Amino acid sequence: MAAIDALLFLQPSDLTHFMSCQDQFKGVPRIFIDPGLIEQAAGMNVDLEPFEFRPLNVGPHFQARLATEAATRAAAIDQELTQHRNALFGDAVLQGWDQSLMRQFFIRVLLYRYLGELCDRSFSEPRVGVFRPLNPQHFYFDSRLTTDAFIGDSDRWRVLDDYPEAANWQAGAYRRCFHPEQLRELVASTAPQAVVHIPTTYRHIKEYQAQIHQRFARVVDLPAPFWDIPLY
Repeated sequence: MAAIDALLFLQPSDLTHFMSCQDQFKGVPRIFIDPGLIEQAAGMNVDLEPFEFRPLNVGPHFQARLATEAATRAAAIDQELTQHRNALFGDAVLQGWDQSLMRQFFIRVLLYRYLGELCDRSFSEPRVGVFRPLNPQHFYFDSRLTTDAFIGDSDRWRVLDDYPEAANWQAGAYRRCFHPEQLRELVASTAPQAVVHIPTTYRHIKEYQAQIHQRFARVVDLPAPFWDIPLY
């Protein structure tokens, strides 16, 4: 393991990975910039000795700057794609197809880029370790993009370990968007007791799984892969 002065947790999945190797970090300060991760770590019985919560002074315009830049970048990309759609499909209302999705992408990546720049200016430790999941960005899931955006070009951050995938990662989520005819065939072949569609994120998945299991033995879950985590 590379020599580090502290360990910084960026994503919930980092905590899950840390549980498998925390003995390697005895005595290394654990730094949090997200109070929600501290609460989650305490609930998981993560070894938090020694630990420090380091609040960041983001200033009064942080969220406005983030939202404005994300919307501007998304609109510019959508306009370029619209030109290609017009070339393919002719004159139609083809604007905006990708703008909302791209805006969500940029909000996440720019958030961590800005936080990384702020931490790089404010941290005194010259060598701070971070973890990195290897799965790509997919809305609410943790991803390697989050870590890469945060560390940027700074030499301060040291990627100590790449782990295969984020907690609750569903590599095949896009294949579970069924056409109505496919859904009819699936229901006919599996005889489920219910077809469910419940907006979920990693913070809710265990609770929803338990509630559905109490009522139904066989279900077909229809996740919206842009937002949800499949229950099964």
